[in-house]
Amino acid sequence: MHLIYHESFVEHEQWPGHPERPERLMAIKEALEAHGLWKGPVPIEPVPRELLAHIHQPSYIERLKNTGPGFLDADTAWADSTFDTAMRALGGAYTGVRKTLTTGQPSLCLLRPPGHHAGPDYFGGFCYFNNAALAAETARHEGVERVAIVDIDVHHGNGTRDIMAARRDILYLSTHQWGIYPGTGPNDDVGEDEGEGYTVNLALPSGSGDSTYSDAFDKVAEPILDDHKPGFIVVSIGMDAHYMDPLATLSLSTPGYLSLCQRLVDMAKERCSGKIVFVLEGGYDLGALGDVGVGLAAMLSEKEMPSVKYDMIRDDSVRGADGVASTIHAQKEYWSL
Repeated sequence: MHLIYHESFVEHEQWPGHPERPERLMAIKEALEAHGLWKGPVPIEPVPRELLAHIHQPSYIERLKNTGPGFLDADTAWADSTFDTAMRALGGAYTGVRKTLTTGQPSLCLLRPPGHHAGPDYFGGFCYFNNAALAAETARHEGVERVAIVDIDVHHGNGTRDIMAARRDILYLSTHQWGIYPGTGPNDDVGEDEGEGYTVNLALPSGSGDSTYSDAFDKVAEPILDDHKPGFIVVSIGMDAHYMDPLATLSLSTPGYLSLCQRLVDMAKERCSGKIVFVLEGGYDLGALGDVGVGLAAMLSEKEMPSVKYDMIRDDSVRGADGVASTIHAQKEYWSL
């Protein structure tokens, strides 16, 4: 496993008491250290500006570069150091993909600020630039024909969706809670123009957890990935669909999370020679971050899985079955569902 991290990521701060706080990364780092899974992070390469221009409009990049300290919106602040830190996070995604392509070993990118709410020319939801979209574009730039982004976060990645909506070479599949921020990602949104069918939304109701996600992967995610045949998988891993998270009401347990991650790792081994990177998005309960983070790091390092703390199953009856069925209805003309 390649570990992508930089000390500046824990120096980034919105304001005291903000949920997207430095302690998020510190909780994961401390858990990895306690289990002997922390190792020297890979030096981060800068992102070529011409590559970033495939993700964000150059005028938007320059506008942020020249922004002074203040509040961009009610949830998202800007400081003198934010541009450099956000660019370094992009560099972390870029570096992780390149290392994985070179070695065939997975990468775990522990990045801040997160990115999946950042679109072609907009910020929001604590995000400025889109790390996962940049990761996928890097794989394409390096010669991978088809890429898949799988977004497991309680919030819909509206920015990633808007960047990728008209493309067929990069599939975007998102699992998220319906009816919360940012209010996008209905099950019947299938993308646009040439990309029709290559945006897949599994919008799930409150309370959906382990059994619903298993059902969604069985009936939607795995069949679509089988059909798409990606040569590289990017996972936007937000840990806020956990039942411990304070910002939403999905109910994945730590074993539920790790089961999904294992399925994606196994898919990558079977379909694309193990080429997979995990890019951190949300997650706001420190205990859940450490619990899932250490299990994921052990999995990617092929080490013995440590015991987990949060293993309660709160959804054993497929509470989100209607959401899964709605996605199947919207996608069945494009994929073998």
